[in-house]
Amino acid sequence: LGIATLCFNKVRVGDWAISDLVFLLAAGVVCLKLLAGRTADLAPTAMRKTSPQILIGTLVIVVAGTASSFGSYEPVRSVLMVVRIAWITLAWFWVMRAVSPNRATLNALLRGVRATVLISCAGAMAGYLGFVQLTQQNNEDREAAFFNHPNELGGLLAMALPLAILGVLSRNRQGQNATFVRRAALVGAMVTALGTTGSMTAFLSCLAGIATVALLNLVTLRKVIGRRFRTPLPYMAGALLVIGGLFWLSSSELPVVERFTELGEGGAAVSSSVDSRENLNAYVINRLDNSLLTGVGLDSDTSTAVDIAGGGASRVHNMYLKLMYESGVPALVGLAIIVFAVVRQAWLLAVNTRNDELHPVVVGLFGALVAISVFALFQPLFAQRYYWLPVGLIGVIWALRRQEIREADALQAEAIRRLG
Repeated sequence: LGIATLCFNKVRVGDWAISDLVFLLAAGVVCLKLLAGRTADLAPTAMRKTSPQILIGTLVIVVAGTASSFGSYEPVRSVLMVVRIAWITLAWFWVMRAVSPNRATLNALLRGVRATVLISCAGAMAGYLGFVQLTQQNNEDREAAFFNHPNELGGLLAMALPLAILGVLSRNRQGQNATFVRRAALVGAMVTALGTTGSMTAFLSCLAGIATVALLNLVTLRKVIGRRFRTPLPYMAGALLVIGGLFWLSSSELPVVERFTELGEGGAAVSSSVDSRENLNAYVINRLDNSLLTGVGLDSDTSTAVDIAGGGASRVHNMYLKLMYESGVPALVGLAIIVFAVVRQAWLLAVNTRNDELHPVVVGLFGALVAISVFALFQPLFAQRYYWLPVGLIGVIWALRRQEIREADALQAEAIRRLG
């Protein structure tokens, strides 16, 4: 339920997002179960442990963020941002691992991803068709559904598209693969919703995620599982569907098509948006020598960080540049430690599960991680939960797969002992 409500980003209970409240409640339930010794439906202790690399990366970010808060004009706001990051990378990930002792519970988490995607798609398309008014009126008729900005919705859909293409988000409760029709319907809905956001960077990120999925499937040499994949007809139908979808998309009047067209023709609105981002990036880069070590405070908007247009440095769209400006190089190093650790886990899992039904899930999450990392080059997503979702889910599968191998080795050792 916590994952399924990730899309309700601007719906708040006080200062809390609905998703965070659900995860907080889940954390409380898990802690009560641990205290009462009722752990039958929880993951074993070994699965609940945080990866050392992710723990180190988080501590580096927390220390760097806290140090930067002393130089901020709004230290409380900066410290709250540090707490928010620690909440995601430590408590949030821990809860997901704790409630996922087996593949059935992993499938439940993936159904939560599907739910938040479907809700977002429905909100975007309903708004575009004029049935509801969820997005603040804008000149380009871009839709944001339940997010504050269309780019935020675009980032969520870009992250989830590799999973949808592989059919991971269309599986049934037993984890069985989806039919081609269900998979195509979900992908079509997501691409259409992406078009309503007008987010050009989201489409470019989708291409990066899809290319990663194709390359990883090729490199890991996944063998065919089941007879249904031996005929080339589904792939041919998929190729025709993609070609037809591209033709339809290019001839439609969706905001993203209009924005790409305007960019090619030198349209003032799109060009102004691109130029402003370049100016803000240049502004921050020229002042990095003043903030390489400690930064100016996470999520700060100080009077000293103002460009010629009067905008604060918190508007910098490149997340990595923004993080380095606000918390210094150490915070960026901490993030790199986490990302590299997760990339290593995903790669090893892709190799280990090449003949397993988990393989498309791992490959899809790897593609999702690449897509959202590329998207972060153009959008500040550091506190967005869906930016961290692939990291958390890869951690769940990493812990689950290691536990399965441990249990298989224990059974094999027991069998050998009895025979011997």
